[in-house]
Amino acid sequence: ADQVLKDNPDKAKRFLRATLRGLRYFANEKNRSDNVAIMSRVFQLEQETTMDTYDSLRNIQTKDGTISRATMESAIEIALQQNRDPKILALSKDEQVRRMFDFSLIREVLKEEVKTR
Repeated sequence: ADQVLKDNPDKAKRFLRATLRGLRYFANEKNRSDNVAIMSRVFQLEQETTMDTYDSLRNIQTKDGTISRATMESAIEIALQQNRDPKILALSKDEQVRRMFDFSLIREVLKEEVKTR
C-alpha cells in the first residue's frame, strides 16, 4: 500500500474519490431502500434486521473518510491491549496517532473537491 501511494498517488486519489462517493451514497437517507436491498441480498438478512443494521451503520460511519481523534486513540488502546511493545508505549499519544493514522491524502482529495465546486 505504501508503494502504491508513493508510486501512483493519482490512482490512490481516484480510489479515495470513489470510496467517498460510496460513503455519501450510503449516508444519504434518500438511498435507504436501495442500500437496504443491497445489504439484504449480500448478507442474506431479513428485511427488519437489515433496516436496523443499515440505520446503525449509517449513524457510525465516517462522513469524510476520516475519524475523530477520540476514535484514533481508542483504536490505539485496543491495539496496545494485544501488543504491549515498550517502544510504542514509550511514545507520546500524539506520536502514536501520527504513526498509526495518516489522513493526508484524503484531506487533499477533500480540498480538491472544495476547489472544483
